[in-house]
Amino acid sequence: MRELYQFIRLPALFYFQICHSMSPHQYLRLLRMERARYLFETSFISVKEITRKAGVPDESHFSRDFEKANGASPIRYQDACAAPELNEPLPFVSQQVSLTISKKRYS
Repeated sequence: MRELYQFIRLPALFYFQICHSMSPHQYLRLLRMERARYLFETSFISVKEITRKAGVPDESHFSRDFEKANGASPIRYQDACAAPELNEPLPFVSQQVSLTISKKRYS
C-alpha cells in the first residue's frame, strides 16, 4: 500500500515521462515536427511560414530539429513532397512517425 501511495504522489513531470516515455519538451518537439511534416505534404507555403505555423520561434532551430527528426533539410523535404515524380525516391518521405498517446485513465 505504501508503494502505491508513493507512486500516486509522483511529480507531474515524472508521471508524464512514465506515460509517454519522453520528456514534455521532447513530446512538444515531436508534435511540432509532425505539424511541419503535415504542412510540407499538404501545402505550398514557404519554410519560414511553416516554421511559424509549427510553433518554432527560430528558423535555424527548426531546420536543425527537422533534419534530425526526418533525415533531410526542410527545403529538400519540401522539394520531395512538391514533385515526388521528379525526385529520386527518398526514404524519409514515406516514413510515418506514430505518436503513442496513452488514453488510459489513472485514478
